[in-house]
Amino acid sequence: MLRIDVDHRGRRQTLCGPRDNPFVGRADFLPEIWAYGLREPGGRFSFDPANGDLWVGDVGQGPFEEVDLVAAAKNYGWNVYEGFEPFSIVPARGETYVPPVFAHPRKFGPSVTGGFVYRANPRSSFYGVCIRRL
Repeated sequence: MLRIDVDHRGRRQTLCGPRDNPFVGRADFLPEIWAYGLREPGGRFSFDPANGDLWVGDVGQGPFEEVDLVAAAKNYGWNVYEGFEPFSIVPARGETYVPPVFAHPRKFGPSVTGGFVYRANPRSSFYGVCIRRL
């Protein structure tokens, strides 16, 4: 996941990452990278209006779809994991992978494309729950 500062330009770039991005100044990462290990989060995502949490629907390649609560500098495991299951390669030594908040087999929906955190009625049992869209 990239975070780009559209108001300031780098010396040799049209766009650049904000100075507070987690990987700025590291030779092993581009400065625009904010979080990684997501397969296809491009569909939709949303911010929880109550606390700013970033909820992302990440479309799987194989049998699982997942919903992630994304934070800076975290690795969400693609392509070591898909959902909660091992997918293709051996986990890297010393790497920490953040599991999804929710994952479901594709037979329950072909593509998870994001959702919104329900905040309409504080007394509702759904208050604070991320409602996904298929």
